[in-house]
Amino acid sequence: MAYEAPALGTAGQVYTAAAHNIIVGDLLALKAIMANVVQGLKVDTQSFSTSLTTFVAVTGLTATITPTSDTSKILVRAVIPVGGASSRVTGKLTGGNTATYLGTVVGNRHAAAGYVDSNSGGLLSMNLSYLDSPATTSPITYGVSLRTQSTDAFYVNREWTDGDNSEISRSAATIIVMEIIV
Repeated sequence: MAYEAPALGTAGQVYTAAAHNIIVGDLLALKAIMANVVQGLKVDTQSFSTSLTTFVAVTGLTATITPTSDTSKILVRAVIPVGGASSRVTGKLTGGNTATYLGTVVGNRHAAAGYVDSNSGGLLSMNLSYLDSPATTSPITYGVSLRTQSTDAFYVNREWTDGDNSEISRSAATIIVMEIIV
């Protein structure tokens, strides 16, 4: 279903019941496709040690959804602000079938779903998106895990320096899960 907004009207045009019914019908059809939406939000900061050899969970950044059908798809979207002096940070989603959403391991490289190189000391956003097919009506909790091979620590939701002045910011991380009826 594609909704095309009507062209802008001119003075004196009337919004008709037929036009209203088309718009409302399209919105109801969209609601039937998108059955369930849940958001997880992390507003505090978290620091990560240097040279993590395994992924570590971003604490408090999860979203639990209960699909209404075992044929539903779950669209998972996460945005994680990361700051560090010279940290190469990789990330992945957790929960459901997200273990399949990783790059291929070659040589000494490790598999990940996302990457930021926060060598500026400021905040960069890691964006992760995945369409899961969980085949269940049981609750599923999705989350995010991060790691680095760098020698510097890195942070979620804050800059590296985190100085107390108006040029430094703190951010919020989010994960949104949406059930799509198929």
